[in-house]
Amino acid sequence: MKEYSDDILYFTDRGWDAFYDVADHPDFHKREAAMIYECLSARMRQIPFCEYLKRFLYENAELTGPFSAVPLSAYQDIIKTAFHEHHTPASFHPSTTKLSAASANWLSQKTASRSTVLLLGFGLGLTRAEVDDFFVKALHETTLRPEDPRELICAWCYENGYTWPKFEQIREKYEREDWTAGPGTREAELMALLKEQKTRDLPGRSDLQFRTFEQLYENARSLLAANYNRTVRQLDPILTDEITAADMEHILYSVVPKDAYGNLVPAKQSALYPLFDDKRLTRQRINSLLRREIPVIRSDLTTLNFFIWSQVESDEMPPRRRYMAFTEETNGLLSSCGFGELYAALPYDCFLMLCLLAEDPMMTYTDVWERSYSK
Repeated sequence: MKEYSDDILYFTDRGWDAFYDVADHPDFHKREAAMIYECLSARMRQIPFCEYLKRFLYENAELTGPFSAVPLSAYQDIIKTAFHEHHTPASFHPSTTKLSAASANWLSQKTASRSTVLLLGFGLGLTRAEVDDFFVKALHETTLRPEDPRELICAWCYENGYTWPKFEQIREKYEREDWTAGPGTREAELMALLKEQKTRDLPGRSDLQFRTFEQLYENARSLLAANYNRTVRQLDPILTDEITAADMEHILYSVVPKDAYGNLVPAKQSALYPLFDDKRLTRQRINSLLRREIPVIRSDLTTLNFFIWSQVESDEMPPRRRYMAFTEETNGLLSSCGFGELYAALPYDCFLMLCLLAEDPMMTYTDVWERSYSK
């Protein structure tokens, strides 16, 4: 196992090292759930937005010396200098907030808004790829959303090296519905896209996310019905349409304690809550997603696709081949929906990936959850 001088600066390397140390351990298949739980609780951690921002500034400014010894004021100075150079304000909207106060806030926040990341994109002179990395790795959200006019303008500016004043100019034209631009220019192409968005009801990325969730859920229900019919052997076979969100919750979290009303106890009672937050796909969440009342998040898709691939038995496909097939398909789904690919430095991703390498992924998944509520 590698040793690193700083946990935050090298969290990506540490995440992948932790994953491979477990996956390649000679005793893994003797102690699968125990080793995964030990890995998660002892070696994984959530990286807050502020630490991701500091790491980016540390590396981009080519600072030297221990990462943890750099004072907050040094990062504030880097931000203020860059924002002045790129003519970027301290807020996306008119505000009396001073840049010194805003930067101190960004450098201490566990999470941040999409507006903050978009603003940092201009202030720090980021590329589109770097902004997408902030969304995926620091906020665990989707990449830039071209169906959102503001984010489409931002993405165009990042790609073409334009600063905040150009963004303001384009945004004001959009609000006035002024689509003029030099013929054949890149700006003309952008204005044509913005006009189309304004005048047509185009399907957005969120629609694709919901459709992907619904398809995965339907596939999972079909597998669950087949499992019930194979193992319970009822006289009247259970149909896929009879499988409910409560059935899916039960198969995913049968070992999680329930309250007097039959609901899962609060996620905070799990020892893994600091790593997972509330990634549980409860029946209430499933039903809200099916009614499209709440947005789809990455773990909704990864959890369902994990369940689907967990039903492929080891004698049908060896664990490592099953894991590779799962990661390839899941990465394709996540990318098409604007989410980042599976990333071992994210504890929940690491958990699902290691479970897929177990002889019985679903049993291992259940055992890890059970351990988290018994500690």
